Amino acid sequence: MAVIANIDNPFAALEMAEIRAAVRTLGLDAVQLEIRRAEDIVPALQALKGSADALYVVNDPLINANRTRTIILALTARLPTMHGSQEHVEAGGLMSYGPNYPDLFRRTGELVDKILRGAKPADIPVEQPTKFDLVINLIAAKGLGEVGYVEGRNVVIDYRHADIRQRDRRRLWKCGQSQRRRALLLT
Repeated sequence: MAVIANIDNPFAALEMAEIRAAVRTLGLDAVQLEIRRAEDIVPALQALKGSADALYVVNDPLINANRTRTIILALTARLPTMHGSQEHVEAGGLMSYGPNYPDLFRRTGELVDKILRGAKPADIPVEQPTKFDLVINLIAAKGLGEVGYVEGRNVVIDYRHADIRQRDRRRLWKCGQSQRRRALLLT
């Protein structure tokens, strides 16, 4: 596994430290690709050359601005990518898991409404996201030889199947709507 992050961003550096701890706990090895500028992305990904089976992309303004370049280089190297936001998957990345931003915006609007109705901001508790989305890009999955489907409440990546029928897509969507975590399949 490889992890790419803008090490100058303190939040990305913190996430990188958490990833190191998690990888150590799992007994895995992770190649850390530390970038600081857009020009560092290409050499960092070219340096992998078969030393990683997957790439975790730490969300950051530098990475976001260069997401297409990062995704194209990873797909060219046949590296499945994991991201923290759906926009990366819409740009061609394999998958993401992160907060549902429309839900966060709706909750923000509710908090603004409370303040406008007279509540003191200091009296309103800080909230954490409660709704998360797992998004899988089936086009990228098929290109990498991996096709995903939802079985029950878990998302499974099945390497044996090469196609998902329309009936299964409808079942996936219904399943996703009824759960706090949705599996959005981009086809």
